[in-house]
Amino acid sequence: AKNLDSLKQVIVGMEPGVALADVHLELADEYAGRALYAEALKQCERALDLKKAHGDALDEADAMVHLGAAFGTMGEHDTGISWVKKGLNAFKSSRDEAGVARATTELGVLLANAGEDRFSAKELLVDALAYHHEHGNIDLLVKSYYALGWVAFSLEKSPAKTLKNYYKVIELLRGQSEVKNNTLAGAYNNSGLVYLHAHENTLAIEYFNKALESLPEDGNVMFKGIMNFNLALLHQRLRDFEAAQIHLDLAESINNVYGTGSFREALYAWRGRFFLDQGQLDSARHYRNLIQDREGQDQSKLPVNYTFLGDVSFAEQDFEQARMHYESAMTTNFNEGGMFANDDVEAVIGASRCAKAQGNLLRAFELQEKYYAMRDSVMEVRRIPAISLSETREEVSLREKEERRRVEQEREAAKSRNFLQYSAGLLVIVILLLLLNLVVKLTLPSLVIKAASFITVLTLFEFALVYLDPTIETASGGQPLAKLGINLLIATVIFPLHTFIEGRIAKAYG
Repeated sequence: AKNLDSLKQVIVGMEPGVALADVHLELADEYAGRALYAEALKQCERALDLKKAHGDALDEADAMVHLGAAFGTMGEHDTGISWVKKGLNAFKSSRDEAGVARATTELGVLLANAGEDRFSAKELLVDALAYHHEHGNIDLLVKSYYALGWVAFSLEKSPAKTLKNYYKVIELLRGQSEVKNNTLAGAYNNSGLVYLHAHENTLAIEYFNKALESLPEDGNVMFKGIMNFNLALLHQRLRDFEAAQIHLDLAESINNVYGTGSFREALYAWRGRFFLDQGQLDSARHYRNLIQDREGQDQSKLPVNYTFLGDVSFAEQDFEQARMHYESAMTTNFNEGGMFANDDVEAVIGASRCAKAQGNLLRAFELQEKYYAMRDSVMEVRRIPAISLSETREEVSLREKEERRRVEQEREAAKSRNFLQYSAGLLVIVILLLLLNLVVKLTLPSLVIKAASFITVLTLFEFALVYLDPTIETASGGQPLAKLGINLLIATVIFPLHTFIEGRIAKAYG
């Protein structure tokens, strides 16, 4: 909120121009980071208007790419893709390599999120990676690997590639000074989805909790809602209904303020399942009625809702109505890469139970066979050995890198600190020598002069020992006699200075 307010104040005091447009784009990023996507879109539109009026073709192309990305966050992928393509063409016309690489990445991200052409999305993202690596574009590398993780999960259905890409994101972001970050939280959340769909429930819970820890206080609120939704699902699987209830309450309260209708209906379905699993049919019916309109027609096309409606009807022993709901779920275009994955599997086994209850044993057997085939392909292929988050290969590797970076930073800090201390010590010795030279010329007691001489020479000797200690340790191999010999050598080098000072004193007091 502090940064939002400061940017708003900056905008008020600026004249129209490209600089003002850039501040509007910064403000758009701040809004997007808080899931205020409509406000972010408005700021991008203002930036485009300003760059059209006051900037050149490249300035306008930059604003077009930002605007396209903003439309993507609003779910208007076609409009977003259109704007990014306009910006990309402008960058290509001007042969601006940096602009082309950025626009290519943003286009790949939009195509990946749209879900219609993820092969092209992957090609675009990979094409731009080399440029971003060469020029150290951390933000765009993070965007690229984040989108590639989603492609690996939803298109290639490869848990290994998914985790590899998301851990690239985690490594890049944990290499920065900022510990909490929306994208870091999203990477942990999406990694957790791999384990959620593999039914490695305990490990998935660790990932989602890590995601919540990584979310900034003023971060994307809907991320928090989704993470709590996922945790509710997992605790419900583990029959920990109290924890599931807490997470569902949090997710619903967030969605009531920031969310969407479809997410609200999904929450209704899972809350209804929560009560159904505990045998509370009346409460489950209440959530069924919220999903349906007054005529009993389904308002939502989400497969998770159809499956839930079928479960309620089956509990009421209305097997024909349950069968129809399950059939609707089975014919819906499933988002197997999303949070509602595997509901097609549950719908199939539900339909099998309906067929058996209606006496159609052949159909029941066919559906049961289909259920086991789908479960094997959707869930078992994704199964990963259950270990704790802290023991995963990726997390161990990250901790080792962070430890090496911490040690290196401490070493550099120690060097800087030692340099200052050595400089101060040397300055003290110079001051002592100057003072000694001064007191020799003054009429002072001989004992005072000799004491000043002794302190100066002794200080110089100790400074030499401290400064050369690492070298002495290496040269002596830590052997006491060898160290003593080197110390005697240093004393021998300093002895002529002591002789010179004593000569000055003798001459002055001779």
